[in-house]
Amino acid sequence: MRSIRTRLLVSFSAIIVVLLALSVVFVFMHLTLIKWYKDITTNMIDEYRLTEVSTELTNSFITLAKAINDESLQDRYDGLRAEIQMLFSKLDSSIVNKSSQVAYLGLKNTVNRLAREVDAGINAVREGNISIVGSTYDTALRQSYFVAQNTGVLILNELRYAEQVQANVAQSEFWSRVLGIVLFVLTAIAAAVYSILSSRRIVTPLGKLTKVAQGITGGNFNLSVGRELLDERDETGILARSFNVMIRYLQSTIQELDAEKRGVEKKIVGRTHELQEEQARFLASIYSLPLGFILANTEHVLLLKNDSANAALGLPPGNFSIRTAMQALGDAIDMQGKIEECMTKKETIVSDVEHRNKFLKLFFAPIALSPGSDDMIGYVILLEDVTEARLLERTRDEFFAIASHELRTPLTAIQGNTELIQDFFAEKVKNKEVLSMISDIRNASARLITLVNDFLDVSRIEQHKIKFKNEPISVAAIAKEVVKTFTTAAKEKGLSMHIKTTRLLPDAFGDADHVRQVLINLVGNSVNYTKKGSITITLASEGKFLKTSVTDTGIGISDESKKLLFRKFQQAGRNIYTRDVTRGTGLGLYISKLLIEDMKGTIWLEKSEEEKGSTFVFTLPLASVI
Repeated sequence: MRSIRTRLLVSFSAIIVVLLALSVVFVFMHLTLIKWYKDITTNMIDEYRLTEVSTELTNSFITLAKAINDESLQDRYDGLRAEIQMLFSKLDSSIVNKSSQVAYLGLKNTVNRLAREVDAGINAVREGNISIVGSTYDTALRQSYFVAQNTGVLILNELRYAEQVQANVAQSEFWSRVLGIVLFVLTAIAAAVYSILSSRRIVTPLGKLTKVAQGITGGNFNLSVGRELLDERDETGILARSFNVMIRYLQSTIQELDAEKRGVEKKIVGRTHELQEEQARFLASIYSLPLGFILANTEHVLLLKNDSANAALGLPPGNFSIRTAMQALGDAIDMQGKIEECMTKKETIVSDVEHRNKFLKLFFAPIALSPGSDDMIGYVILLEDVTEARLLERTRDEFFAIASHELRTPLTAIQGNTELIQDFFAEKVKNKEVLSMISDIRNASARLITLVNDFLDVSRIEQHKIKFKNEPISVAAIAKEVVKTFTTAAKEKGLSMHIKTTRLLPDAFGDADHVRQVLINLVGNSVNYTKKGSITITLASEGKFLKTSVTDTGIGISDESKKLLFRKFQQAGRNIYTRDVTRGTGLGLYISKLLIEDMKGTIWLEKSEEEKGSTFVFTLPLASVI
């Protein structure tokens, strides 16, 4: 293979022989130009190799990420990094053209960014962060693309610089021809002609390569180097073949990126279709809900609602917003306040509202960015029309109240007459069976009167028709009265009754009659469900409240039955599902709960163990803090 350098030396050999006096200067000048050109060619080869090494570094990242502990892969990776530094050290000193130096700095920075991205990815894999591999590889591919573009720009500058060198060569040739004419016209002419032919042999391939480089820099990766350049056996052919390899690699990389892009787009289309199906099912569920559904963001902008919301609020279809919903409810509920409360407390708020001859139950629920997150992104409002249930409940309560009221008068007459017969006419009734029947009638009427009174109490309390005379009261004195009331019944069963209190017990604030009623219910339950042992009433002040405890040694309450206490018709026995009609109506705890809560207190079951007894507790505010 005859190199360009060899051809140039041959072209100037005649002048060296003929013009001995100028040989030193001429040879030195041309050898310098040749060296510059060779350095340019070598630099372009090194620059192309830098592109290849960067690409291999990107590919080795994926291989090494899959087998992070493979020492041979790590050695290969370290070798590529070392080769990059070696190429940098060569190019740092060999590039002398200013424009090429600027382009080289851009290429060097891009390669360094690629190396840092790959190093960061490998470190993340070593730390166990596998999820970053994909994004790191995509970033590395993009950096490889930029490396190729920067390399093209740098090679283009080098080629332009080579043209400048060639221009200098042409200028030197010009002066050589002048000197040759003076000293030896024929020799100079021959040398000049040969030099022109040689320069054309150099400039023409470089011009073609320059056009290819300009096309690649402009983003046209479908170009290729002509066969006439590829067949050259000198540095021009090497550079042309290197160009072709680089172009094929870029074309392959772009095809892979396009294929990956199409795959990602296909996945996106499939996932979008799935999301559309999920959205359709979700919206169908929302629109078919019998409950009104309103979804809004934190700025109170309506995002979704169903027709049931319009029906519940009595609004026509069409214009609907959170503001119109608030205006529709008006003063029935502070909707803005409830929304802020649920967002602040991060819990569901339930409110009952009477609106336009309807009874509505509203549920205000916050929406968090993720489960357990404190970042709220909106809220949901559910509206349930409970009008029929409320009317049914009211009708039932009114029926019980009316029936109980109508039954109490004749029952009182029956009880009073049987008591008169027992007290004043017992001697005139000689038949013992008749006396036994009269006693049964009296006891049954007493139980029925208690049942009727409980029904009436529940009705009045639930409808807030009962009046409370709240004032400072001595719960200790009330407890003594209640103990005296049950003394006879307790002695009949062999039970002892006690009151534990401090010497200076403060007064509570409440209604004495209703507190007495609560104590009678609690102590009465203890007497009914205690076969042996004792019943103790304990009084003590705790903070701003007076605590009253009723403890017995009765049969206790099972764990599954505890959660059903304080409900209507629920007795405090061991088996919550079995009713004992001889021991009461099951309304005592329910009535006690309503009365205590209306007096700003609390009542609960503190503890209970089967066959060991139970402790019921209620609190009332102290009179001194009211």
